[in-house]
Amino acid sequence: EYPGEGADTYAWAIRSTAGYPVASETVPAPSPAGLSVDVAPNPSSGAVTISVAVAAPSSVRVVVVDALGRDVAVLHDGAAPAGDLALAFDTSRLAPGVYAVRALPG
Repeated sequence: EYPGEGADTYAWAIRSTAGYPVASETVPAPSPAGLSVDVAPNPSSGAVTISVAVAAPSSVRVVVVDALGRDVAVLHDGAAPAGDLALAFDTSRLAPGVYAVRALPG
């Protein structure tokens, strides 16, 4: 869990430095709300696809956060059908650093 977040927060870390990947590390989290997140390619300094598996139709908020937990991009905020929700995101506009993707039930 990230500081200040509840048990319904799921994340995947993306690491890069000056546009060059330095590590690939996931942040594992349980999935009691029926959500799971995958980022490919990871690490990346360009376009990525963020896949959110949704167990049942529900409202979902998907955000990219920086190392301090600040939202830097909202990728989805609303209804999502059961199945895989594929979201495209271009990481090249981000400053070098560590970012996470959070999928929150809503």
